[in-house]
Amino acid sequence: MDLGTDDYRQQIEILNQEFADLLPGRLDEIETLWSSLSEEGWDGEKLKAMIRTVHILSGSGKTFGYAALGRAAAFVEARLKDWNDRGELPAGRAREQVAARVAAMRKAAESRGESTRLKSLGRMVEEEEPGRLI
Repeated sequence: MDLGTDDYRQQIEILNQEFADLLPGRLDEIETLWSSLSEEGWDGEKLKAMIRTVHILSGSGKTFGYAALGRAAAFVEARLKDWNDRGELPAGRAREQVAARVAAMRKAAESRGESTRLKSLGRMVEEEEPGRLI
């Protein structure tokens, strides 16, 4: 299938928007699972569900322009897999590091979202008034 440049850009924009639209729900799921694991302790099924969701963001973050989110997710994923292999959740500093990275994922997504909205606005102005910068 041969897509023209405009069609290709449009398809990429659609994929980017779909990722951005699904991101808040995925972050909510990660935060809910982490909160449950932190408060209630070991639950293999919840840990595996969190690993799966974090893995999606770890792999896709950079692809869709969320590099900081992807790095934080990769850190969380590695720790969770290690804990899953050992069959236990550690206490103290290790948990604090993961909690901080979970919070960083949300912050990175929000800051990237703001940047994306500004770029979109810039493109709209350029289309309406060529040569004008905002």
